[in-house]
Amino acid sequence: MVTSFNFINLAQLFFPKNDHFLFWFLSPYNLPILNLSNKLHLKLSNLKSIRKYYSGFSNYQKGLEKKSVYFMDSFCFNVNGAPTTNYEPYLPLYIDIAKSKYFYDVSKGSCNIAWVGRIDLSTKYHCIVFLIEKFETLKKDDLYKDVTLSIIGDGSGSEKIKKLCQLSRYSKSIKISKSIEYNRLHTYLLDNFDLIFAHGTTCLESALLGIPTICLDSSLSKFRDDYKFKWLFQRDIYDIGRTEYDSVFSQTGFSLPEVMDELKNNRKQLSKLCLEVVSEQYDQNLLYKKYLGALEHAGNNQLKLKSNTMTLIIDMIVHWKLFKSFLVVSMKKYFRNIHHRRS
Repeated sequence: MVTSFNFINLAQLFFPKNDHFLFWFLSPYNLPILNLSNKLHLKLSNLKSIRKYYSGFSNYQKGLEKKSVYFMDSFCFNVNGAPTTNYEPYLPLYIDIAKSKYFYDVSKGSCNIAWVGRIDLSTKYHCIVFLIEKFETLKKDDLYKDVTLSIIGDGSGSEKIKKLCQLSRYSKSIKISKSIEYNRLHTYLLDNFDLIFAHGTTCLESALLGIPTICLDSSLSKFRDDYKFKWLFQRDIYDIGRTEYDSVFSQTGFSLPEVMDELKNNRKQLSKLCLEVVSEQYDQNLLYKKYLGALEHAGNNQLKLKSNTMTLIIDMIVHWKLFKSFLVVSMKKYFRNIHHRRS
């Protein structure tokens, strides 16, 4: 059974105890106690009783010992991984992208930039706001009077972003577009843009085409003004999903004018380096081998997971909808058994 790590304490409620499990950190807060701590802004793991009785910690250690815990990216590992991990712990999110025969034309002289990706009201919303603010600052310089910005994406934050763009003094240079059908996304990007800003796996869509790509860190709060932009190839391996401000890391990179100057003077090299990130880290044949290796490890090592009342209460708060479904199914099964006995 392959599932997200946040179900590590619940897995054996739903599946037989002799099943083999592979748990996958898809978020740095996949351990339910960390998820709840983040929501409450309180480090619950510092409480002695929780530290002692919450079985998620021991289950996690067992998972590491049995090579049954993996991490989608380096940020998940840096937050949760153990220095003593003695196996390759990364399983990047698989992207099945057919390599296009079309590539970015590095001889283009235009400079149209775009944000591509979901527009939510949480982590990615602040990426877009920051980009718009820096774009407005850039446009004050006549040197960049012809630069345009497009916001491509949809979601719960769309209307707020749309209003923000409409109120901008440079609104005529900003275009809002809803999601593009995937079967024409690549040609649309190639035909219209010279520089893409995105977060997470969306960065790989443009980089695969050779379009120079900036990978933004998402944030649960407003970006600090000293945040710097980083090219996709400047990040550590599998580091495209960072979601917390790091003063050292975030202040390393370039201002938007510096990014634009680099694009103007070094377009061909930027295109090549962004494309190499995809081919060297996210190539499907490479990932296929990683997946097979991880499944083999997990299949050879059977986890004996534990749970207790405190663990179930905490996990129930975090996964209330799942527990509700579990209770409904259990009650139906219970009454069905009673009816069967009576009949």
